[in-house]
Amino acid sequence: MPFLKVSITRFVDSHFPGFVECQFLDVHGVTKKFEEKIPVVTTEDLWIDSEYPRPGVVECAVVRRRLDESRRMRVTIDLNEPLWLEPLDRENIVEVFAAQLDDQEEGSRVEKV
Repeated sequence: MPFLKVSITRFVDSHFPGFVECQFLDVHGVTKKFEEKIPVVTTEDLWIDSEYPRPGVVECAVVRRRLDESRRMRVTIDLNEPLWLEPLDRENIVEVFAAQLDDQEEGSRVEKV
């Protein structure tokens, strides 16, 4: 399963195990935000007094891969798989650039635009 690289931007809630806000950019440059439990997005021991932003990742599922007209690989991902991640803007299916993913799946179908 691939992981989307995110920026952990701030501490949100101290209820166990602690919650942080994370964000990333989609292919259109729109900032997508979500809140998640600290252990889901990082192995770091973060808290309210930690220095932010911090790097993090969230597991996702690849829906499709395609090359755009500039020959950049775009990847449509589902943030509900395998976790039930609820972005603050309610968009669970988003398109990002392949460079934003870690541990990419090999052998996925590539579509040309």
